[in-house]
Amino acid sequence: MLPRRLGPSLWALRTAFCVLVIASGVSRLGAPGTVGHVAGGIEVGVGVLVLSPFTAAAADLLTGWLVLLALSGLVGGGHLDVAAQDLLLAAGAFTLAHLTRVNEREPLDAASRERRTRTM
Repeated sequence: MLPRRLGPSLWALRTAFCVLVIASGVSRLGAPGTVGHVAGGIEVGVGVLVLSPFTAAAADLLTGWLVLLALSGLVGGGHLDVAAQDLLLAAGAFTLAHLTRVNEREPLDAASRERRTRTM
């Protein structure tokens, strides 16, 4: 379990990724073509899952999706700055997944919590 003082950081990540992914998905839904609609629907679904009890799994999906977007942009002759942004967002999504899993673990007993607090 994360120390209480890190709770707001975890919620900030969850909220930011929820809003970011849903906004991205909605913008793709407005684009012409079936591929854009499917991708947009997936992104909206993952964005909703980020705020659900399935946050870690949604963040894992998001990490993979963002890495694939970055790689496809680089291979397709895209801009390096967009690929770099996607990779940075993927790192944030990976961090969200990891912190969520740590936070979902059983609470530490009092002695372990005290030792852990002193080392932070």
